[in-house]
Amino acid sequence: MHATSYARQNTFETHRRKVPRGGALRHDEERIRRELIDLRREVAAKDDLVSLMVHDLRSPLFGQVALLQLVLHELGPEASQARCDIEEVLRISDQVFDSLEDVLRVRFLEEGKLPVRREPVNLPALITQALGALKPVARRRRVALAKLIEGAEIACIDRKLVQRSVENLLSNALRHTAAGGDILVLARCGPAAVDIEIADRGPGVPDDLKHRLFDEFGLLERPRGEAGVGFGLRLVKLVAECHDGAVSVRNRPGGGSVFRLRLHARTAP
Repeated sequence: MHATSYARQNTFETHRRKVPRGGALRHDEERIRRELIDLRREVAAKDDLVSLMVHDLRSPLFGQVALLQLVLHELGPEASQARCDIEEVLRISDQVFDSLEDVLRVRFLEEGKLPVRREPVNLPALITQALGALKPVARRRRVALAKLIEGAEIACIDRKLVQRSVENLLSNALRHTAAGGDILVLARCGPAAVDIEIADRGPGVPDDLKHRLFDEFGLLERPRGEAGVGFGLRLVKLVAECHDGAVSVRNRPGGGSVFRLRLHARTAP
């Protein structure tokens, strides 16, 4: 046999031995199918465990808040320092409670179990309420808050979900803005879409992280080298998608980042 023909036949025989036969392919497919089923079960068990932990944590937190409010009510005017301390603990408790609620909201939104209730919402009032919730933090960190509303005032959106998303974006901006900086909330309400932008004066977001910030396990670089899972930003993305919109981040001129929440929503006169 010619050497070239022999080499080709030998190569063909080697390749044929490497290719799995029908039985081997079916075995591999069945193995992959079982692994996927096991993975789905593990994910479901993890989600159930997280939900149980959230519910178990909320009950004692409610009890703690109720007890602190009772003590605060019974304190006399002379205990001004104690009142300030208790009010600070209550504020922190509210933050913990909001974080627990975000975990549940993210799971329900991912599973399609949290309905989106669109209704005519006054956009300036929504932005004002979101800013009001973060004003104490901004005052303590010496960060200036400002807002600008453009276009129509009424939009058909889910008020609770959108306001929580704006609060999460504001909280994220406050964590990254140093004392003396400023945060601007700009809302544009057009005929078919609402754009809400939160511009901070933080260190900015590296380009290789911009596309991962809103993922399920997106990592955030926080001040002092801390790292955290972006449940708040994940919620913002899910709320945007429920409104047929999107969320994005870009650099702010002069330093910082601009987070934009776009919601496709009808406006009302």
